[in-house]
Amino acid sequence: MSNDVFEGREKIDTLDTGSVDFDLKPACSGLIPRNTFFSNTTIGIESFLINRFTDYFSPQLSALHIRISSLEDQIKNFKQKQPKQVFLNNLRSSKLSLNEPLFVIFEKNEAEIICDCPDIDLYGVGDTEQEAIVDFSASLEELFFTLKSEGEENLGSQLIYVWRFLKKIIKENKCN
Repeated sequence: MSNDVFEGREKIDTLDTGSVDFDLKPACSGLIPRNTFFSNTTIGIESFLINRFTDYFSPQLSALHIRISSLEDQIKNFKQKQPKQVFLNNLRSSKLSLNEPLFVIFEKNEAEIICDCPDIDLYGVGDTEQEAIVDFSASLEELFFTLKSEGEENLGSQLIYVWRFLKKIIKENKCN
């Protein structure tokens, strides 16, 4: 029985099957030492190779497993930190209602949830989304009536934009 090693390719002669050739990747050359004797069954060869590959690659596989776990955690944290974008259909106010949905973003920080409306640069905060909406609605109601009482002619350009936007999407409810 002969056993020749040449350029990452191993040739093994067995008693029963004749010559068996298989490729070894360059990183694995040297895994099978010269003059290694295999029994005449392929199970003996497979078992030997599995053990050698496991011994050889075990540290790399462990490192890859740790890295994959770390990346999975980072993806999970990233998804949790992404702001939630919704359209409000109701201001929860007896004085005002919406003509059309209002775009808001919910963001969570360490202590609270923020309901932010980038269109008018206004936000509300709370321990829950509902509390943040209630706070946001109260702020929006106050802003609406403040801008209305000031009159458009007394507002700066940014506040004129906000006032016109609010007039378009909000209507006053008739209180009895």
